[in-house]
Amino acid sequence: MTNHSPSQRVLLADRDADVRRALTLLLQTSLGLDVVAEAPDLIGISANGYDHTDLLLIDWVSVSIAEAGFIARLRSLNTRLKIIVLSTRPEDHRAAIASGADAFISKVDPPEQVLQVVRSVLGEPSGRDGAA
Repeated sequence: MTNHSPSQRVLLADRDADVRRALTLLLQTSLGLDVVAEAPDLIGISANGYDHTDLLLIDWVSVSIAEAGFIARLRSLNTRLKIIVLSTRPEDHRAAIASGADAFISKVDPPEQVLQVVRSVLGEPSGRDGAA
């Protein structure tokens, strides 16, 4: 298990409750991260939740329906916020990165790949970046 400081806080927004539960379990048990809030979309996470958060994992459907500049506005709430986009469609990778996301995770990626992407975004050594 990797030891993270208590400041490694995660917000998780995905419309699929099973995905949220699986990611929460994986991030907490394998990386020791603190998943401080999870919701089906960003509306379910209060704006003040972004102030002291290190990482946001968000379903691409939530981002793609938002107007231009969505990720930039999230970063204006917290300049150190890292954002990983999740999608069931690996072909969304390029658009997610172009929108300003730090990385992309396909929901069909194995858990080891998910952990590798999260480690990379949080600045830990890993073998690959978020490329699908």
